[in-house]
Amino acid sequence: MIQTLTEFTEQHRDVIYTLLRRYFALNQQLLLQSDLRGELVPLQEQVKLDEDASKRLSEFVAQLHEGVMVSPWAYFTTRPAVGQFDYLRIHQDNLIPERVTPAEFLMFKEQLAHNPRPASSLEIDFGPFSREFPKLKETRSIGQGLLFLNRQLASGMFTQPQLGAQKLLHFLGVHAVEGQQMMFLSTPKDTATATTTLRTAIHKLESMDDATPWAEFAGDFAKLGFAPGWGNNAARAAETMNLLMDILEAPSPASLESLLARIPMISRILIVSPHGYFGQANVLGLPDTGGQVVYILDQVRALEKEMRERLLEQGVKG
Repeated sequence: MIQTLTEFTEQHRDVIYTLLRRYFALNQQLLLQSDLRGELVPLQEQVKLDEDASKRLSEFVAQLHEGVMVSPWAYFTTRPAVGQFDYLRIHQDNLIPERVTPAEFLMFKEQLAHNPRPASSLEIDFGPFSREFPKLKETRSIGQGLLFLNRQLASGMFTQPQLGAQKLLHFLGVHAVEGQQMMFLSTPKDTATATTTLRTAIHKLESMDDATPWAEFAGDFAKLGFAPGWGNNAARAAETMNLLMDILEAPSPASLESLLARIPMISRILIVSPHGYFGQANVLGLPDTGGQVVYILDQVRALEKEMRERLLEQGVKG
């Protein structure tokens, strides 16, 4: 990106100069992606470029994600690929693009709220948490994260069935919600033991009436090693146990998604609502945020209701 922009600037210095001048003329220190792209068409009408130069400029502006304009510097965040960000700055006089680190970009941006900058600041590095975590790389995959993870899990279980099954059973054996043990009372010894126990439980469930509540056979199933969470009645519990049996025998993304969707996991929800760029302080209750607050409260109530219904559906007292 830097090399390409540097070459373009050397060939079309007047274009980059005009682009920065238009950005500064907006009199906004923080520019959103829409602001950055909004100046492209007027610029192309103002400065006549050949087809190749116009295409290269459009590609550069399309990658701009955010801009921080504090004369004489313009700092930009670019997004060349999914989950990848680069940071650069350009001086409005010498017009030499320079790469900067994320920390340098954030320090420059913090000047908008803290000038001078505080003597110390909190920095958290989340890199180690996602170092070996599978990541989406294609733009068309955005919004398909759950399907992607299910495919990754199913693929791992298919290539290493014993290891994958052990990890899944370990999760089901230690999983708890608000201190209440879910699924298994303890981790099954091995896949064969889990399969035998599941087969016994399914046989018992199939001999019951489908609507038999979990509470009526919870005691007997506890002796087999089962905790609440499989379902609120015999039919639902049998379906969930059969899903797990299918996964232990031949894992697939669809079966994994169905099983994980049934397991009670969420007990509390935290929703953080940024007030946006129209105000950074003393904005709570103003017309712009009133609608946000009401909307968030409605969403929280709806989520709480859905959570209670799902817990009851799985035989867990919410």
